[in-house]
Amino acid sequence: MVDDDLIAVHERPVWKERANFLVHIDLHPWGLPGRLEQLWVRREGERLFELCCIPFFSYGFHLGDVVETTPQNDLEFVVNRVVSPSGRRNIRIAVINPDDAELITKRLEVECENLCCPYEVCRPGYMAIDLPSPNHERVLLTAINDLLQSRAIMMEEV
Repeated sequence: MVDDDLIAVHERPVWKERANFLVHIDLHPWGLPGRLEQLWVRREGERLFELCCIPFFSYGFHLGDVVETTPQNDLEFVVNRVVSPSGRRNIRIAVINPDDAELITKRLEVECENLCCPYEVCRPGYMAIDLPSPNHERVLLTAINDLLQSRAIMMEEV
């Protein structure tokens, strides 16, 4: 049995209305042994699911990807691989100074909403942003360039 404290959850998945199932992804390959992330998905087949949230901690998985699951330990549905990429990309942003986390997170939320870039907040100061197209990425990076240049945030492409 997996301890619930070791599972990262998505409180507000961007495509919650499409989701009808929950699966897990083992975070061991990304330096978090014993940890899992619970992902909201839409069932596409017996073991195939469309991702309906933006992963916070894994790499190579994006909103809208169709993934395959396999049983692992005591869990029946653990993401194994992408079988049909969505063509979308995502980035993660971390606010460097915890004292600035809430204020900068609010600004990033406004920028994302203005640009129609879906996003999820793991906690104030740490968020995952979906980039539906290369143009969305260019415009968003221009909008937050001052935060990047001042090193108020750290961005990671995944």
